[in-house]
Amino acid sequence: MKKNILILLCILIVGFVFSQQNIKDAKGNSLAYIKNNILLDSSHQVLYNYKGFILFNKLFDDKENIVLTLDIRKNKTAIFKNIETSASWIIKNNTIFWKKNREDIKIIKLRKEDDFTSFYNAHNDSLVAYIDTENISNLNLSILFFHVWNVLNLEEKFTQSFEKVFSQTTDLPEGILASMKPIFGDKQNIWLWDGKYFFPAYDKDKRFVWQYDGETLKPILFSKMENEWSWDGDELKPYWGGHPRNNWRWQNGIFSQIFENNYKNEYEIVDNTVRKRFSSFGDNEWEIEGEMPLPIIGLILLGVIYR
Repeated sequence: MKKNILILLCILIVGFVFSQQNIKDAKGNSLAYIKNNILLDSSHQVLYNYKGFILFNKLFDDKENIVLTLDIRKNKTAIFKNIETSASWIIKNNTIFWKKNREDIKIIKLRKEDDFTSFYNAHNDSLVAYIDTENISNLNLSILFFHVWNVLNLEEKFTQSFEKVFSQTTDLPEGILASMKPIFGDKQNIWLWDGKYFFPAYDKDKRFVWQYDGETLKPILFSKMENEWSWDGDELKPYWGGHPRNNWRWQNGIFSQIFENNYKNEYEIVDNTVRKRFSSFGDNEWEIEGEMPLPIIGLILLGVIYR
């Protein structure tokens, strides 16, 4: 009888250990664990609970206490804060992207190996945190990532690391002739020019790399005539033609439409700063360092190229 009770206790203990999923920081310190659809911290205090694809604060389950909503599909998971309609993070291809403005910033690489699911910094390949199992659902993975994002203050750390690369006192990287970065917008949306290619500073994905040969501007991948733009020295326009209102001109430092011009859409370059001439500057005010070609500046201002 005692032997049977001991066996039963062992089964219960083993079941408890393996039914929960733990996440730890890079030093092995416990951050939280999931047990029976509840996320608890290392002191076993309830943090969140989830029902379906909705994460609630503590043990509540009403609309006012919604923390996250998730859209989980075969090849992509979108994570929304509260009940917002724009995702804050995207998980796809074993990568976590942080969505800021129109940017999908690669921040975390996921690796499943040796009975662990590990979170690595996508920019310096350092370990951020790890889960003690390879077999984890996208739902639980999203919830554990959200907790790590908050408890390790990853937003501040990633923002600081990005801004450090291009502080105002930092010289241009070797081989780079010019840079263009927003003054009031997303500080990570920086574009570089090396004399042949222009590309975002924080993402080496070839999908975002464009080539300029002095006359034609085009992406190096999936390049088709309808994606190309031409430059004749003062006029920038789609290579394939199209409506004349898509044609723009740089003249005396002013960028304006050639056909049906609206003065509110004009830009000017003043003291290495390009901005709207007659309206609030907002996110579309840029600082230029080095010799950035005018047609590249124009495409960035028009939002034709973005990350």
